[in-house]
Amino acid sequence: MNELKINEETSVTYQANEIVINNYERLEGLVENAAQRYSSLVVSEETIKEAKKSRAELNKLKTTIDNKRKTVKRAYMANVKDFEVKMKSLETKIDPVIKSIDEKTKELDEIQRKEKAEKVQALINEMGPNYGIDPATVEIEDKWLLKSTTMKKIAEELKDGMLARQAQAKQLANDIETITKYAESKGVEPYGWVEQLKQGQDVPYLLSAIDRTVKQKEQAERAAQAQAMAEATHQKQVGDNIVDTNSGEVVSRKVTLELTVTDTTAKLLAKFLEKNHIDYRKVD
Repeated sequence: MNELKINEETSVTYQANEIVINNYERLEGLVENAAQRYSSLVVSEETIKEAKKSRAELNKLKTTIDNKRKTVKRAYMANVKDFEVKMKSLETKIDPVIKSIDEKTKELDEIQRKEKAEKVQALINEMGPNYGIDPATVEIEDKWLLKSTTMKKIAEELKDGMLARQAQAKQLANDIETITKYAESKGVEPYGWVEQLKQGQDVPYLLSAIDRTVKQKEQAERAAQAQAMAEATHQKQVGDNIVDTNSGEVVSRKVTLELTVTDTTAKLLAKFLEKNHIDYRKVD
């Protein structure tokens, strides 16, 4: 690459501080004297003409200085602009090559990332079953696809993650068993409570919630029984029906149904009837 360096034969020569104001101190003194000479000028009706003339002379001096500044700056900047144009022209010859190399580098990086992703997925597929983990549920992290991340490091992180998930699954299974048994012991359907547990609710809260639900159910049942007893005081049996003696309304009737069900469905139906205080009997 030495041939691409800007060496002495192709170097850029320039001189710093090339702009020099000859006899600057003398010029500065002349300007200061002119400024001081007119600074004490008194403007009145008698001196108005002289004041205007003095102002015109000062403006002329200022314009002369400013024009000289602009002339020198333009000449100086012309060299700079010409230099910039030439150097930029050289840069534009290199830019397309740099862009091409960048694109090819990115393509190679993407190919390498895909190849590594396949290796990582193969490692996940191999390790997952050993920990009871479904490989499809393990996401590949972006940092694992970096060149700097070794397969040994990835294997260690996968192991730690799978052990943590294994422990969580075991704890969840234990918690599900605890909630299920407790709900059943209280005569409560466990499904809804188990779903809350899976969504992140803690066991102590659910146990207390089950107790509150049972208590509310018992209170409701006692209230219903009290109401039924109160209503029974003005009800009588008329044939197969029970009639309210105040309104004449049929409040209960005997209905005969013939059902074809499985043993499991029969058990669920029996629980429903008992829960709602509906009398029934099995007919052979």
